[in-house]
Amino acid sequence: MEQMIPQTEKYPNRFKPGQSGNPAGRPKLTAEAREALEQIKTLTPLAYKEMRRILESKTASLYAKIQVINIVLDRTYGRPESSVQITNSSQSMEASLAHIQALVAQVKIVAEGDDEYEEKPPEEDRIGSEGGRVE
Repeated sequence: MEQMIPQTEKYPNRFKPGQSGNPAGRPKLTAEAREALEQIKTLTPLAYKEMRRILESKTASLYAKIQVINIVLDRTYGRPESSVQITNSSQSMEASLAHIQALVAQVKIVAEGDDEYEEKPPEEDRIGSEGGRVE
């Protein structure tokens, strides 16, 4: 018959019942960090005004307006839940690896400051304010 070993002996580094994992609590912010947060908070009204200007603008692109709408909805209601289905297929793994390698290559180009690189939204998202394609 197997001898029962208490959990505390089996896993000596685990927390004991009633013991906090962080007895000192969350670290306090430094004075510089608190000041930086306060400075950022003063910009909030300006950000709201700019988002309203974009939404009410007749010349702002549909892409810009959708970005503002997404930001407002995400902050108001939270981001929608999403799920990922993972398949165990060697073809999908190879495709995923190729996609990741392409992304890494793009990041390297941007990090190196390639002058030819210009950030643009994906082609299907590039629609002008009048509903036509943007080139």
